[in-house]
Formats: sequence, structure tokens, C-alpha cells
Amino acid sequence: IKLLDQASASSQNENSSKILALKTAFLITRKKYPQALLIAEQITKNWPTLSLGKISKGDVFLAEKTYDAALNAYQQAYKIDKNDQVLELILKILIIQNKHQQAITLLETEQHTASNLLRFQFMLANLYQKTSQYNLAAKQYENLLLKQKDNVIILNNLAWVYSQQQNSKALEIAEQAYKKSPDLAFVADTYGYILLKNGNKQESLKVLTKAAKKAPKLSILQLHFSESLIANQKTSQAREILQQLVNINSAEKTEAKRLLKEL
Repeated sequence: IKLLDQASASSQNENSSKILALKTAFLITRKKYPQALLIAEQITKNWPTLSLGKISKGDVFLAEKTYDAALNAYQQAYKIDKNDQVLELILKILIIQNKHQQAITLLETEQHTASNLLRFQFMLANLYQKTSQYNLAAKQYENLLLKQKDNVIILNNLAWVYSQQQNSKALEIAEQAYKKSPDLAFVADTYGYILLKNGNKQESLKVLTKAAKKAPKLSILQLHFSESLIANQKTSQAREILQQLVNINSAEKTEAKRLLKEL
């Protein structure tokens, strides 16, 4: 803090604003939020045409989980300077607040102004997928795949979207992703589950067994593994996994309860 104060005192130009922003960031790491906010407001007051003070204020509010205030600060900063960092912070808060459609609308409008276009196109595809807008998600992932044909995550996500659309290409795309990265648990999960849905029960169990060992705490994978166990008549093992899912607070709890009742 002393070093930053000395540097700030010796510089009264735009560099001083950057030094104060560093001081704000340091105070945030120490959870000294009131002090950090005072400095952020000082930056805004002394350099009103810069976005830096508003970004610093947003950082303080975000650290405090005061999301509405953080969003407002970042939106003000973005009006001054449209850059990838601030856009991503705005999107982060909207997603935290479950305002997915608002995030989608913002991305649809602003993605082409971003310097890292592919990153934001992927985020948009992911949001389409998360909100079950599978036709839009598929189209977006297909366009991304033209530019990054060997991208395992794009292949994996496209396969999952295709599976939700009952598209016959789902298995082929999932297999491509799996062959490229068989040790990634979430990739194996997608491939194994699509195998199951296509009636290949035994191969599904082989793939999902390995994946489940790699990611024992990934609840969606464990749920898919239990479904494969049931399909292969290994009900006692499936019951044990489902009971664990029921006992933890996971998004898969309701489905796990339903499968337990059917055993």
C-alpha cells in the first residue's frame, strides 16, 4: 500500500489512475471493501472520461456479491469503452442472476464488436444450449466447427445438442470427440450416454464406467452411469449410486429419486 501511495503521489496523470486501480484490486483481495470503494470513486471523480473507475467499482461490488450494483457499474464502463473484459463481466453477472435470455440478447448484439469473436460466439452457443434453444445452439456450434474443426469441446457440445434434437449425427460427432480426448470425463460422459440412448448398452457401460471413476463427484455423469447400469441389469450398483445422489444437494436429485422408485 505504501509503495502504491508513493507511486500515485509522484504521478498525477492517467498513470496515477492505473496505480489507484491496482490499490483498489489489492484492497479487494484483503476484503477491505469500504476502502476499496472509496478509491474507486476517487478514480471516477478525477478521471470521469475513463472507464477504469467504474470497472473498479464493479469489481468491489462483485467481490461483495452485490450483483445489481456491480452490473450497473460495468454497464456504465462498457458505454465508455466497449472491451472484451467488461463484456464478459456483464455476462458473468447476468448468468449468476439466471438472466440467461438477457445475456443472449446482449451477446447477439455485441459479439461482433469483440476482439475475441470466437470466444463470445462459443459463449452464445453455450447459452442457447443451456436454455434448450437447440436449433440455434446447433447452428452456432456448426459455424464454430467450420473454424475450429478439431476443437473437442465444440464437438462434444454439438453431439449433445444433436442428441437432444434426435439427430442421427449425434453418435458420430460424440465418437469423434471421444477419440480425440478419451480421458476427458465430460467427453466420455456424452459419448457413453449417447451410446446408451442408441441401444448400445454394453459399450455404453464400458465408457461410462471409466468416466465415472475419473469424475466421482460429477453428479450428472454418475446419474448417466447409473442409467447404464440399470440398462445392463446391474441394479444393486445403480441403487447405491442413486442413493448417494439423492442424499446430496445436486441438480440431478429429482431424476435420481424417480429412477430409484422404478427399481
